[in-house]
Amino acid sequence: MKRYAKLTVNASPEPVTEGKKITISGKVTSNGTSGLNTTVTAAKDGEWRWVVYYGNSTTGSAKSASDFVDVR
Repeated sequence: MKRYAKLTVNASPEPVTEGKKITISGKVTSNGTSGLNTTVTAAKDGEWRWVVYYGNSTTGSAKSASDFVDVR
C-alpha cells in the first residue's frame, strides 16, 4: 500500500496586467510537504497547474487542479 499524495497550485496575482509576472506556487503533500515555485510573464488568460506528481516506491501519484488567471 502506498501513501496518499496531494498536489496543490496557486497562481497569483489575479487578475494580472499583461507583461507583469505571475508566480505559480504549490505543494506536494504525503508524509511531509515539499514546495513548488516558478515565475512566468503574463501574456494571455489561462489556467495553470502542476500537471502530475508521478510518485515513487512508497507514495502514490497525484494530479493538481488548475487555477485560472485573468490577464488584462
